Amino acid sequence: FRREGGSVPMVSDVKTILGIECVNVGCGLQDDNVHGPNEKLHLPTFQTFVECLVRYFYGLKVSG
Repeated sequence: FRREGGSVPMVSDVKTILGIECVNVGCGLQDDNVHGPNEKLHLPTFQTFVECLVRYFYGLKVSG
């Protein structure tokens, strides 16, 4: 699904100012209670997410 990131207003600015698409990805678990008074972040999940991003960016081909 393509979304604008309603709680992330800079997403539309990236497109407008830089002229490029923006990709939002999340790494939370369903019980993390994001933005709730008892919000948490499961560190092993976050560490796996960071490793995934590193592998993704490492695999990108840069033209030029």
